[in-house]
Amino acid sequence: SENDRPDSFPEKQLFLALDYDFAGEDLEKFVFNNAKQAFSIWLQGLIGTIIDYTLSRLKNKDEIFYNDLSRDPDLFITEGDYQFEVYRMMQKSNGNNWQEFSPVTNVYWIHYILLKIMNECYYKNINTKIHKETLKELGTLAHKILTHKSAVELVLMLNS
Repeated sequence: SENDRPDSFPEKQLFLALDYDFAGEDLEKFVFNNAKQAFSIWLQGLIGTIIDYTLSRLKNKDEIFYNDLSRDPDLFITEGDYQFEVYRMMQKSNGNNWQEFSPVTNVYWIHYILLKIMNECYYKNINTKIHKETLKELGTLAHKILTHKSAVELVLMLNS
């Protein structure tokens, strides 16, 4: 991610540090046996965390904290990783209003993770039948995901 360095902010800038007992392992570094094992992430209810606190939106009781991304037009013209396309899709779906919650944006990030699993994870056994069949399944799922309006709707579809 292209985040700003902490020393680029004013001296009085406040920061938040989160400390997890066990934050897990980076998806980008984990080596799966095959795509079937990676697909189990979706099916077993593991908790995944996308960490991008500089661009996140947070609601605490009735107060909303957010970064008004409409003031950073360069974010929406950046090329490279699919995450920048996700930001453009978010911008389109929320009408560039970053204060409001838009449930479909969670679907976009789920799609992002699925594409990472399919295309950028490491696998030990890529020539097995189960690996190839599961990649095909994941590809089918990737095409269906973006038709849903919320993560809840997507999960209900997966469980039906």
